[in-house]
Amino acid sequence: MNCKASIIGKTQNRTALGIVHAYVALNPKATLAELRRAFPNNLCPDSGVDELLLPQSGALKYNTKADMSLYFTKEGETITLADGSVVCLSQIWSKTSLDKFVANAANLGIQASDPDKTLDYDKPGFKITIHQQPKKGCLGMLIALIAIPAAALLCIFNF
Repeated sequence: MNCKASIIGKTQNRTALGIVHAYVALNPKATLAELRRAFPNNLCPDSGVDELLLPQSGALKYNTKADMSLYFTKEGETITLADGSVVCLSQIWSKTSLDKFVANAANLGIQASDPDKTLDYDKPGFKITIHQQPKKGCLGMLIALIAIPAAALLCIFNF
């Protein structure tokens, strides 16, 4: 698949967070259900939570109940969807789970590099680069509009 976005994070969990942010940037109408299909729970079996992605209210409750921060809930970390809902990603990521998540992301057109603590990052701890995709349709349509009549004319004159 074409690489539509590249991610690098400061840590394993920040890389995973950047991947989900990139997915939403590439799919701005994505819903929580679509995110859960794109990033199923089995990609991170060691997360310690049942759902990788929760609505913010649920994640805040879960963090309070567990008395620890198991979900990203701070400003800049949360994922805002087109319908205005806010979603939070699990913070617990082993190397094995991140590798699965990165391989899954590659199938979605998102390339992730190994975490790098030496770079300067914005507040969320990751960098996203969205790659320009060639515009489809216009050039192809123009070529078809020229080529098809030209081919028909050639056939007519050859007979």
